[in-house]
Amino acid sequence: MICAEKLDEVIMDRLLDLFSQYQQWEQRIDALTYRNADVQEMCELGAQMMDNPVCIHDDWFLMIAMSRAMDQVMEPEYVTSSSKGYIPRAIVDDFRNDSEYLETYAHRNAQVWKGGKGEPDSLYVNLWDGAVYRGRLLVMNHNHAFRKVDFIMAEVLAQRIIYLLNRKRLGENKQAKSMDDVIKLVDVLDAKAAKVGSDTLLDSAFASIKRAVNKI
Repeated sequence: MICAEKLDEVIMDRLLDLFSQYQQWEQRIDALTYRNADVQEMCELGAQMMDNPVCIHDDWFLMIAMSRAMDQVMEPEYVTSSSKGYIPRAIVDDFRNDSEYLETYAHRNAQVWKGGKGEPDSLYVNLWDGAVYRGRLLVMNHNHAFRKVDFIMAEVLAQRIIYLLNRKRLGENKQAKSMDDVIKLVDVLDAKAAKVGSDTLLDSAFASIKRAVNKI
């Protein structure tokens, strides 16, 4: 039997272990984002994090990326005009006539969709880019039931995926801004500070920062 004091230590050690583990996951997500990785890599990392198959489809149900175990749960359909697969047409046709499914587009956070006709449940996050729907991140209930932390990780993953999709869509295959760029911006502001008043400098600073951010 574990005494109360020892139990507190065990719980604290476990919490610290979990914190360290999820911190490492977040760092790996950020590393992929920083180097503009392909969404396929993000998809594979998501599958490792949540220990369930993960896929991403666009607004036409085209599978943009899928983890290696995804085809064990849902095998995509292929057409001759594309090397990428689609969500099976039978499933899509059911969705189009399902009012409950159509209501899922309104959600901005992680939700669970209950599968039917022998299909597994899925944890999903809509990929909303402002007011534009880009697709959906799906985590399939295959290896184990969804945990509370899976909802959080799926939302973090979806945010980074939207960022990567936007970079790809805009054709900006550039690395994220480095500290050298930040230093250059500070030097520019310092130089202006010696020539103009504080109010003018403030306006200039905001304008410079806005231009820098728009280029990221």
